[in-house]
Amino acid sequence: MDIKAQSDGYQLINLTAYSAKYTGYPITMGTLKVDVHYLVQNRQLTATNHLFISRLSLGEKVQSPNSIDLPIALAVKLLKNPRGEIDITVPVSGSLDDPQFSVGALFRQAAKDVILKIVESPFEILAAVAGVEGRSSQNLQHVPFPPGQATLTPAARSQLLTVAKRCKTDPSCA
Repeated sequence: MDIKAQSDGYQLINLTAYSAKYTGYPITMGTLKVDVHYLVQNRQLTATNHLFISRLSLGEKVQSPNSIDLPIALAVKLLKNPRGEIDITVPVSGSLDDPQFSVGALFRQAAKDVILKIVESPFEILAAVAGVEGRSSQNLQHVPFPPGQATLTPAARSQLLTVAKRCKTDPSCA
């Protein structure tokens, strides 16, 4: 089985009840473009989910016993590019013979992995947002400190200053 589907211009406010319940934040604005490809071959699922979200805006945090315990608002801010868009591809795969198999569970895990990567490497994401990705000397996956000291090395300081200068003039970094 080989399935491809696309949707463009879906109003995300239609999902606000689910968003509030499962993330703790209602959606107040945004549009979604989706391009998915699901391939089942030899009882193995391989899928690609390409999501393009524009003008996403979240409301105030609400209490929900079903919401995941992740920094969703921070992840949304960090995922947005300088134009305020989120462009992400989430691969999903698994065996249909696995009794624990669930496309929904696989997708939720993939989304959780993306959010955790953002939280674990915020400087790298900020560098991408600030437009300094692609420079090998600007690897911001981690910022080293000399052992036993709370001061930055000159190289680390330079990396962070590059991001800070860019973000100071680009409001999408905030």
